[in-house]
Amino acid sequence: MTHISIDSIEIYHYRLPLDPPFHASWDPQPRTSFGATLVRVRAGDYEGVGAGDAMLGLAGHENLFIGRDPFEIERHVRVIDNLQFHYGRMWPLEVALWDLMGHISEQPLWKLLGGAQPAGTPFPPPPASVCRQTCGPEFWRGSFRRRAFRR
Repeated sequence: MTHISIDSIEIYHYRLPLDPPFHASWDPQPRTSFGATLVRVRAGDYEGVGAGDAMLGLAGHENLFIGRDPFEIERHVRVIDNLQFHYGRMWPLEVALWDLMGHISEQPLWKLLGGAQPAGTPFPPPPASVCRQTCGPEFWRGSFRRRAFRR
C-alpha cells in the first residue's frame, strides 16, 4: 500500500426539526429540534465518517491531523484527548478515523479492533416488513434522509 495521509477534516452541523416536539422527562421545555454533527475525514480517495457531539473546539486545530498517516491512531487519540481537555468532547473525530482506516484496509472495524471472527450475526436484522411498519413510508422513499440532513 502506498503512503496515504489525511487530506482534510470537515465538520457539518445540522439542526433537525422535531415535529411534534419531543417532551423529555428531564426537561420542562419541549424540544423542537435536535442538533447533529457529521465529521468527514478524507485521505486520497477514501473517506471516514463519524457523528456525534458538536466538536466546536476543533476549528483551528485540523493541522494537527492533516498530512499525518491515518493509521497513527494512538497518536491521534492522544491529540484528541488533549483537545477534549480544553475544548470539549471530540470523540466523533476518532470514530471517523477508525472508519477511514477500515475503508483503506478493506477490513471491518471489529477486525481492526482485534475482535475474533464472529460465528454468526447475533441479532439478525428484522424483516423489511417490520422496518417499514416502524420507520414509515417516508423513510423508504428517501424523503426522510433528504429532509434530515439538510443544512
